[in-house]
Amino acid sequence: MNSKLHEQWILSEGFFNNSILYCEAEYSIDKQLEILQIIWEYLTINLHLTTLLFYLNDWHNHDGYISKEETIDKNAFKNMLTNTKEILKNRNHNVYDLIYNEAETFMLRWYCEVENKNEVYCDFTLILSNSRDLQKVKKIICKNVFSEGVKIKNTKQYFDKLYAG
Repeated sequence: MNSKLHEQWILSEGFFNNSILYCEAEYSIDKQLEILQIIWEYLTINLHLTTLLFYLNDWHNHDGYISKEETIDKNAFKNMLTNTKEILKNRNHNVYDLIYNEAETFMLRWYCEVENKNEVYCDFTLILSNSRDLQKVKKIICKNVFSEGVKIKNTKQYFDKLYAG
């Protein structure tokens, strides 16, 4: 997280006063690509994404390090989702990748762990400011990718449980 997101988490404000969509089980890189593409398509169609996008490495689950965000162009992010090789090429090896928009209508995190050249385990989290949108994304993922273990819960509780700092 960056300092702004970390403060929101501590105070249960902003993103951390919402619900989070996540999957309890790890899954393949192919599924990760599908999920990230579904989410990105939903965000671009339904949230219109007219504000700045911020990208950073999220160390919350690793050691709690506070990182600095960078702005990222919508097209540059979309290009990261073209295939599984791009996802793996652009990841940080030990921590989650995180993107959110300036209007704070969404925060997306994803992680890929490479055990060896053929085994990649992934997961994601998604926070949307509108809970109806979060339910819609869950329904799309469950219909098109998989449904087992896809859950929604309180964001603050979710992040409290995972904090490694």
